[in-house]
Amino acid sequence: MGQPIPTDVTDLPLGLAATPLDALARLEAALPTTELAPPTAFPRLEVELPPSPRFASPLAWLQREARAAEEKVYFRCREQHQLEAAGLGFALRLTGARDGDDAEVRRVVCAMVAASARLRFYGGMRFDPEGQEADEWRQFGRYTFVLPLVERLRLAGRDFVAVNVAPSCKHSIAKARRILERLRRAEVKRAAHHSPHATQTRLLDQYPKYAASMKRIMLDLQSDAYKKIVLVRRRAFDFDTTPSAIDIAAGLDAAIGGGYLFCLELDRGTAFLGCSPERLFRLSDVHFATEAMAGTIRRTPHADAKDDECKLLNSAKDLVEH
Repeated sequence: MGQPIPTDVTDLPLGLAATPLDALARLEAALPTTELAPPTAFPRLEVELPPSPRFASPLAWLQREARAAEEKVYFRCREQHQLEAAGLGFALRLTGARDGDDAEVRRVVCAMVAASARLRFYGGMRFDPEGQEADEWRQFGRYTFVLPLVERLRLAGRDFVAVNVAPSCKHSIAKARRILERLRRAEVKRAAHHSPHATQTRLLDQYPKYAASMKRIMLDLQSDAYKKIVLVRRRAFDFDTTPSAIDIAAGLDAAIGGGYLFCLELDRGTAFLGCSPERLFRLSDVHFATEAMAGTIRRTPHADAKDDECKLLNSAKDLVEH
């Protein structure tokens, strides 16, 4: 991970602003005038917004900046009132390439989240860190977690705009200032937004190759060669205009209308996004919650396939999840 990262966080609330424009001005005025150097604590500058249907949601806020050069992150819980967050730029990006990195990043993330009322990291990790890595996933490494630089947060019915200033990140204050200035201009003059539409889709994997892989898997299953199997086929989408990752995420939201919506854009050409109805797990203090995947059933050495099929088709749990 390079040089040690300070994990002390100082929450600096700047009160309740009347409008988003007022909130941005307060944040800009409160930014330090010079870069901070470790071991200075992370300042988290935060302004609360009054509840108002006139104010843009975090997703709409981020869509205004869909063409901006900065990295972006978005996450929304299935229960939308619980958490919705959008970020422009990264105050910290923790990406691991080696096995030994995991313990250190866990220490940093847990310590910083525990030290602040509303600071959060967003990201994820690979299911199988030791598996073969495809080219399109190389930038994400074994895991990637990011702390937004400028953040629009909706949490338990309250709205905030915040800046996380990272002492160890060169030029982070100047970058935050540029983003805040641009956001203030956008609040004054809101440009019309065009959502791109997919004109066609193409399968990238040829079916004979896919079928051959299936035959090999069926043979390998007899020797317990796998711990987990995920069947996917890659597709390419052509759009009427050059899309942004945030635009595509917003399109998923419009089409599906619920679920866990997420987008992690590392640069203009690399992003991971999706919308899932199921919670993988949730850990809150000592409470752990998860949801079993649909369409699964325990197999025994002498299981009858027809009997298992009948159980699945008559399972209230599996039917409600499809």
